[in-house]
Order: sequence, then C-alpha cells, then structure tokens
Amino acid sequence: RVGYVSGWGRNTNFNFTELLKYVMLPVADQENCVKHYEGSTVPEKKSSKSPVGVQPILNEHTFCAGLSEFQEDTCYGDAGSAFAVHDEDDNTWYAAGILSFDKSCRVAEYGVYVKVPSILA
Repeated sequence: RVGYVSGWGRNTNFNFTELLKYVMLPVADQENCVKHYEGSTVPEKKSSKSPVGVQPILNEHTFCAGLSEFQEDTCYGDAGSAFAVHDEDDNTWYAAGILSFDKSCRVAEYGVYVKVPSILA
C-alpha cells in the first residue's frame, strides 16, 4: 500500500520550499522499522540506534513509511502532514496517518506516522 504526503518542509538543499510538494511513499514493514530504530523487536534486546539521534515512539498506534522509488522522503517542517490514501472501491481519499517523526530527510529509512483511527477512537 502507498500513500501521498504533501508539505512545505525543507527540500533536498535544506531550504524551505515556496511550492507545496508531495511524495508517494510505501507503507513499510513494521518489524523492519522497529529493528531500524530500536535494534530489535525483542523488548529486552532493544537499544536506541536511531540514525538521527532521536528515538521515535513505535507502537500499535503508529506505522512506518519508507522512501519513494526515487529515494525521496519528508523533511524538517513536514510534521503534521497527512499520509493520504486513495480508496479505489468508493473513489475517496482519506488520511490514514499523521506524520509524527520527520527529522530524517533521507538519513533514516523510515518516517513514523500516527494512525488516524487510533487518535479518533
């Protein structure tokens, strides 16, 4: 599954953009994301190994998205953006997640999103 994230965050030159940008990102395997940031999915073996020095919260209320096919990602200033998904059955768009962890700018393999149904429940 893929989603679209749009925002006014920094671009590849770390400058804020004057145009609204968007990127199509794949939903990532949660276990791989946890291993990337925490070193293990086994609680007693976890240790912070975040490549950006900040440990995101990863739990049942979050999901991860990987890089685009062109190795693009969100960046500083994009937090709070929706992970928009198209439901082809009824031709509607909905926000499946809200970008929570956006400090990677392609340094980390995954962005972290809060699941919208979790915060609406």
